[in-house]
Amino acid sequence: MIAHFGWKIFSEGMVVPARLCGAAGERILESVPDGDYFFAEYADEDSVNGKPMRVAMTLKIRGGRAILDYTGSDPQLLSSLNMPTGGMTRHALALVGYHYVLIP
Repeated sequence: MIAHFGWKIFSEGMVVPARLCGAAGERILESVPDGDYFFAEYADEDSVNGKPMRVAMTLKIRGGRAILDYTGSDPQLLSSLNMPTGGMTRHALALVGYHYVLIP
């Protein structure tokens, strides 16, 4: 594609949609009243002798910004339900959805 369109047009085709998505995500967050929004659910672990894993999250909205607090979630599993933690002990797969929706 770069050979066909050139680097400038190709890179604009990557950057412009990301900026538009970022702006849309910011508008969504700004429309949510400041406060704490809690939810917890269980996911089935897919390993031998696995047990349901509790994923708890408090979405904290402050001035159009989001803080995701996973306090109360079960510790990291050995099965494929988790993603790399970056050194955090409670970093559940639900964060992937947040990244796909709100982070360009």
